[in-house]
Amino acid sequence: MLIALFNFTWITISSYLIGKLIEKYAVKEKLPFDMLVIIGIVVLTVYAQTFSLFGGVKVGANLILFLFCLCIGIVCCINKVFFNEIRKYIKTNKKKVILYCIFGLLFCAVSCHTPMIYDSSLYHAQA
Repeated sequence: MLIALFNFTWITISSYLIGKLIEKYAVKEKLPFDMLVIIGIVVLTVYAQTFSLFGGVKVGANLILFLFCLCIGIVCCINKVFFNEIRKYIKTNKKKVILYCIFGLLFCAVSCHTPMIYDSSLYHAQA
């Protein structure tokens, strides 16, 4: 469950950073945190699909993404934009943040369990 929690946290952080980059260079208005994460998920999905066309999405793709997000994070931390926006969002949307945390933990718990359906392994063997 800790690995799943780490993965969901990594997805959220990298999606936010990519969304912040898109907001800075492509969108002229200020977007809320939720929208930045959604934009980041869309961009990262296209990145993964493009990467999978030419090779598998393996450690190399994650390493490139990590280095790219590290550069974005360093620039955001130098300007103190990242921390101020996160702090402001948490203060103004406490109920929403608590709800996101509960759903995140619920998704982690559900994704860690193996399927209990007996017949799923036999489906392809019958064909």
